[in-house]
Order: sequence, then structure tokens, then C-alpha cells
Amino acid sequence: MNGPLRPFGPLDWILSRLPGIQSWSLVGTISPEDRCLSVLREISDSRRISQANFLRIEPDARKSNPKFRQAFTQKLDANHKAAFVLAQSQLSIRAESILCREESLIEVSKATLGACHENLMIDISAMPKRYFFPMLTLALESSRFSNIVVTYTTPECYGDSLAEDPLPWNAFPMYGATPPEGETEVKLLIAVGYQPLKLEGILEGFRSRVSNVELLLPFPSVYPGFLKNWEFILQVRRVLPGLPTSAIKRVATTNTPLAFDRGVAMTNHGKIHSVLAPFGPKPISLAMCLFGIACRQKGVPVEIGYTQPQVYSDSYSSGIATANGRALTNAFCVRLGGRNLYSLDQ
Repeated sequence: MNGPLRPFGPLDWILSRLPGIQSWSLVGTISPEDRCLSVLREISDSRRISQANFLRIEPDARKSNPKFRQAFTQKLDANHKAAFVLAQSQLSIRAESILCREESLIEVSKATLGACHENLMIDISAMPKRYFFPMLTLALESSRFSNIVVTYTTPECYGDSLAEDPLPWNAFPMYGATPPEGETEVKLLIAVGYQPLKLEGILEGFRSRVSNVELLLPFPSVYPGFLKNWEFILQVRRVLPGLPTSAIKRVATTNTPLAFDRGVAMTNHGKIHSVLAPFGPKPISLAMCLFGIACRQKGVPVEIGYTQPQVYSDSYSSGIATANGRALTNAFCVRLGGRNLYSLDQ
């Protein structure tokens, strides 16, 4: 598929190829995960940060077990303090609940972006999808940012249990479009992850042919990740027993452009209504978000949703993966020089 160059790769490599940009506004997340401050640390060390605007995502007090909530909050507090040591007066932190009202989520996202200048870096490493989808959408629908780069740091390992008590399927804020009445040619694109988290709710209600379903399988995946990925696929096929093996499309875990192109091709450049389920790795979820933004820019209805967990583990991930002695952080250019790099016209 022909189109503009959409650079992605190691963060230090991307920054070295953008020498004209001397400073960045960073949007990130205070979370219990070690990786949540990796990008802040790297750009602070290189003196390329002008502002750091972070969200502190609090657990829902009504849902989480007090015992687990205490451990979660202790790790939040530790990383909160560490962030101030790194960024000092350049740091601003806004707190919000993981299950806050949609209006509050949009409001805090706008306030966070409003404090940023024209060169914007959004770190989605530890940012819940419910937050980063509207955050990136608002950023790319604003003309005030000339350059936007999204970053993702890989952890050293994931915990045995990532999340629990998922809510029923619901669209993300800004992505609740429904198919026209009587529409049967609806495409369903599922990013394969570790936990289906009540995905069967949308599968059982899917009103189109099973041939209109595709699964994006992150490949390669290391042990035990690939086992969990195939268990995920098996659960999908239990609900959709006619799903052919050809519906499984392997996509490199960090190849956001390729995953985006799958969405474009599957929907004939957005001409066919689609439903996207980002259960997989963040770079694949990023591709789905960019596809949704591209659809919005063309006035094409698209539904993107999730079965939002009410409780995240305080041991969701630990450590930071490294390569050649550096944190394994990938950066994805999504706007350069005022031009969006992902669109349905490519």
C-alpha cells in the first residue's frame, strides 16, 4: 500500500532524526508500573523536555479490594515522587479515577493537552486505553500541535493476572458510532491479547457474517505470551466456530503502520462500517486509534470499544526491557510538520 513515510523505531533513533525539535511537551501516566517513567527519564537526561503533564489514574475505591488497593496506591505514590525528582518544576500532575465519567475524562484530557506546546509526545506505555484513545484523538484533531510522537516502553515481564472484573462491552469516548439500521456488511477487527475480558459479549451480538471477522495476532510473541494469545483465539472460536484460520493475520507487535493498513484494507478505505476491539499490545491498539481518527476526519462512522476492567493488578508489569543497554522504547511519528501521517486516502 503506497503512502507517506510513517517513521517508527527506537526513541533515541527517532529523536536523532528530528534535530530541529529541541524540546518536547510530554504527556504520560503515573502508574504502579516501573516503565511509566522511562520516557520521562530518557528525555530529561537528554535535556529535551520543556513540560511534563502527567495523569495519575487512581483505582476505583468502590471496586478494588482494600488490601490490593493499598499496594497499588503505595506504588503510585512512589512513582509520583520519582517523577518530581526527574522533572521538578516542569512537572504537572492531574488525578482522575479509572472509571470516571466520560465528561470528566474528556475534560482532564483537554486540560492536559492545553498545557502543552507545539511539539507533543504522548507516552502510552502505562496509559489505559480508555484514556489514550480520546487523548490522542483530541491532539490530532487540534491544529495547535505541529509534531506529535507516541511512545511505548516494553516491560521486562507481565504479571500472571493483569486485570479483573471487566465491565460489559462499551465504546470508548468519541467512538460510539453504530451501524446504520439494517446494515449487514459490518467488519469486526480484533487485536488478540492475553485476556478476552468478556469479549464474548460483542461476539455473540455480532450481526454480520463470520467471514467479516479478522484477528490481528502479534507475532512473534515470547513465552508465555504466545500461549495466552492462542488461548484468546480459542475462546473467540468457541463463540464463532466457523471462523477460518485465514482470518488470523500475523502482525509484528510494534508495526503500527502495518496494523493500520490492515484496518484500511479490511474496510475498503472506510467504506464499510467497522467495529474494532483493541485487546492486544499497545502499538496495535495505537493503530486502531489512528484508524478511528482517520475515519472521524472523513466523517466515516466507526465503533471502537473495550470491556474495561474495574481493577488493574498492582503487578501488571515489572521492570523495563532493554536493548543494547537502553530501555526498549519505540516511538511512532503520527504528525510531522503539521501533517497527519495516517489517513484513509493512502
